[in-house]
Amino acid sequence: MTDDVVIGGDIAAMERLFDEFLDHMSQFDKRLSLQTQKIILRNAVAPAVRSLRGATRAAWPKRTGRAWRSVKTTTKNSRSRPGVAYATYGWSNKGIKPEVYITRKGRWRQRPKPATYIGIWGDLGTVKQTGKGIFRSEWQNQENAIRETVSRAIIRIMRESKLST
Repeated sequence: MTDDVVIGGDIAAMERLFDEFLDHMSQFDKRLSLQTQKIILRNAVAPAVRSLRGATRAAWPKRTGRAWRSVKTTTKNSRSRPGVAYATYGWSNKGIKPEVYITRKGRWRQRPKPATYIGIWGDLGTVKQTGKGIFRSEWQNQENAIRETVSRAIIRIMRESKLST
């Protein structure tokens, strides 16, 4: 027995096949740049963000204008893993102005921002109130759809980059 493994008997044909495969993979890598990853992730997470906004409106019907507007998504490049992008969504206080009011005693008070009272106090709960767990239930409802969307986008990109022979 020899250690050399020959598939199909024609080494030159195998080399051509591997060269085609490497060319194919180099084109695939170009198409799956960070910008493309971000576009795919944004499109995959968009229905989940809409669903979380609707669930926020339904769960907290009083004063929900600031609450549902605080549902935001971010898509960024990973600092720890270069060449990889990620997307997150949930309640965020970023860009929301503080609401200040005067109490009956004449003191200035600041209301908590919506991501604090909806996302932390209302969803996770406190000692005095039980949490509603909306984010977890919305994530479980949307998880498979996000995976399917990302998978379909990657398959589409692989088909587009395939060499026509």
